[in-house]
Amino acid sequence: YYLFYLGKISGNELTNTIEQGRPLFEQISKIANYDGTQKVLDFGCGAGGIGYHFVNSLQPSGSYVGVDIFGGALAIARERLSPVGKSFSLHLINNSKDLCKFGKVDIVVAQSVFTHCPIELFEEFLTNLRNSTHEKTKIICNFAIAEKDFNISNIDYVFRRTTVESSINKLGYNVSEILDWKHPANSVRSADKPKDCCFLITP
Repeated sequence: YYLFYLGKISGNELTNTIEQGRPLFEQISKIANYDGTQKVLDFGCGAGGIGYHFVNSLQPSGSYVGVDIFGGALAIARERLSPVGKSFSLHLINNSKDLCKFGKVDIVVAQSVFTHCPIELFEEFLTNLRNSTHEKTKIICNFAIAEKDFNISNIDYVFRRTTVESSINKLGYNVSEILDWKHPANSVRSADKPKDCCFLITP
């Protein structure tokens, strides 16, 4: 789905993600107590909409690693982040099995990734992330949550809260908080639609 979708949208649409990135970055910073000194891994970084704000706020001891499966998005992210001139790297990966290459990190972000993946891929992500975490690592993922069945489209995944919690717990992680997630693209929400939720996960 992801490769198909990104292959269809225009460069302008990818570039516009920087405007949406700021409020998302601000939410993540608050949840993770980000102050620019941490090592950040952005799983599914896309065109750098959030990454730009991370890199722009880095302190000398901090770093940012963005990974994605779509080279076109990474090319835009590299153009966007390079003028900032701080400690960052971008990598094309095949899947979450490649995460072991990037060492221990303090914050992991997976924004708008698992709204487009079955729960099995989320579990695979957590399994493969184990060697990249330490006892204080904060993992931030968002999901579309509902307590009844939705048939929105054949590309979006909606989960029950207990399904996500069960996957997290059975793999030896903890759910620290579940928070409302405010995405600029979903500014209009109604009671008959799934709710955007952010899960703060710790080892």
